[in-house]
Amino acid sequence: MNQPVNTNIAPVTLEQILNAREQRQSVQSKLLKQYQSALICLTINMPGKFKLTKDSIFLFNEAVCAIEPLAQKNNWQILYQLQQELKTGPEGYWVIATRAATKIKKKLIELEQKHPLGRLWDIDVFSPETGYALSRKMLAIEPRACLICDQPAKVCARSQQHSLLQLLTVIQNKITNYRNSHAFEDDR
Repeated sequence: MNQPVNTNIAPVTLEQILNAREQRQSVQSKLLKQYQSALICLTINMPGKFKLTKDSIFLFNEAVCAIEPLAQKNNWQILYQLQQELKTGPEGYWVIATRAATKIKKKLIELEQKHPLGRLWDIDVFSPETGYALSRKMLAIEPRACLICDQPAKVCARSQQHSLLQLLTVIQNKITNYRNSHAFEDDR
């Protein structure tokens, strides 16, 4: 369960995760400055030492397959797009030709809430005016619930309320259930 894609990959260290976060913030700042438009950033909520796994790549690809039609349906003009698989996990960026980041964030929260895998995605939307990600709190939307209990996810994460094995089991079950319910689509 949750094995790295390349078995030669060592577990990700805290330092690598923090460096990846800094690098992501640098990319976000550059894109916001260059385009002066709303920015979507996609990562995967994958606990544990291995971030680039078959499961994280599957989750990422499913998120991309959900975001792109949503962009098309809402006539979001994509000015720039980047998707990459890093040792610290897959990342995606979309610059949208609008300054109305709030509208985009609301649509993406709806997507996260409706899609069976949406809880496992981390889709941030950055405002070109402030350079910061819009939060659910800013939009008066309830915080994300924990994968296991009804508490806010951040509360459980901080207190380490649930074991890594519990979290990975829930994630694996969500993925398996989704794959099983969509198996007929893969057979076409």
